[in-house]
Amino acid sequence: MCTRVFASVASAAHEATNNDKRIQAHAKARTHACTHVVPTTTILITCAACLPACLLILSFILLLINQVLLSFPMAWFLYRLVFQIEHFGTLQVLAIYVILGIGADDIFVFYDAWKQARRVRLL
Repeated sequence: MCTRVFASVASAAHEATNNDKRIQAHAKARTHACTHVVPTTTILITCAACLPACLLILSFILLLINQVLLSFPMAWFLYRLVFQIEHFGTLQVLAIYVILGIGADDIFVFYDAWKQARRVRLL
């Protein structure tokens, strides 16, 4: 009889320990989930706030690309139909790279002048 009581007490203690472990595991899982939900929400809100700016920049870039791409048919139209020049050679197509190189050089010159303007005292 004594062994049965001891066994039932030990069994109850073991179940209580298992329940405590389950409760602790559940609380730990909730804490773990809460710590990851807040940063995820912050990231989501930040992305939603930055999306219009990114779309604006992307549309501006696409506008510039279209402007460059549409300049070739316009140049061909002027060259062939308005001025009636038959030859549209490779050098005319490669002129865009020369123009881009001059523009890139101008950007470096303007940037250097802007950096130096900080050091100049106003009179």
